[in-house]
Formats: sequence, C-alpha cells, structure tokens
Amino acid sequence: PAAAQPVLTSGQEAQYDKLQGLSGARFDQAYLQAMVQSHETAMKIFQQEASSGRNLLIKGFAMHMIPAVREHLTEAEELTKSR
Repeated sequence: PAAAQPVLTSGQEAQYDKLQGLSGARFDQAYLQAMVQSHETAMKIFQQEASSGRNLLIKGFAMHMIPAVREHLTEAEELTKSR
C-alpha cells in the first residue's frame, strides 16, 4: 500500500507557498523564522501537556521532550540572530 500523504493545515500550506517562492538569503531568513515559530508552538504544547496532561504516558513523554525542544528553539533563535 502507498504511504499516507501528510495533511497540512492552511497555515502550513501558506508557509510552504511563501518559502517555495523565495531563494537565497531571503529563503534562509524566512525558513529560520518559521523554525523559531514552530519550536515556540511546540514548546507551549509540550509545557501545557507536561503541567496539566491527564494521560501519564503522554505527560511523561512531554516532560522528557521539553529539554530537546528548548535546545532546538535556542539554536534556531541563535541562527536567526547570526543572519
């Protein structure tokens, strides 16, 4: 069977379309900004689940993942500043 195609939200489709129309330094900057925004969103979701989640397995997973998401967010922010 064929692999399932990912489903994009309207916001993700808009971001894809924006990035597809860029190149060079403009693409790099827009991509880095998108990565910062994505990691900020992920961080909020993981923190919320870790603090008030009801499923202990998911709550534990969220707590476990927060340091990695925080590190990736910090790296994306640093790359944005260096451009």
